Amino acid sequence: MPKYTESVPAQIGITTANSILAVLNVVGNSLVCLVVIRHQDMRTSINYLLMNLAVADMLVGLFFTPQYIFMHMFTHPGGLAGNVLCRLLTGSNVAWVGGAASVFTLVVIAIERYSAVMDPFGNKGRLTKRRLKVTK
Repeated sequence: MPKYTESVPAQIGITTANSILAVLNVVGNSLVCLVVIRHQDMRTSINYLLMNLAVADMLVGLFFTPQYIFMHMFTHPGGLAGNVLCRLLTGSNVAWVGGAASVFTLVVIAIERYSAVMDPFGNKGRLTKRRLKVTK
């Protein structure tokens, strides 16, 4: 990983800001998931899509942020521990899956909203729970 030449106070500020954003990401998106799960009337297809988007955003936040936080503090270990760390955390494989899921979910939400605006009283473009399972 490249070493940046920022000053120590700048590194501390960036690390602190990224840490706060990661915590807020997890807390906020967890609350979205909790509301959809706990309240029966919130279990609609669009809210399931929003919950899927929240989980994808948490994946991105949890797996992209640590590489920027720890980049200034630690060197990447070698051996088996380094390979596992690279594949799970610093390689960002899980984060890219979350990013792809986020984009796909946003496309499905956009299509659903478009059909709701273009045919507000029709059922042709409605996203039912069965249709939602097909998009997964």
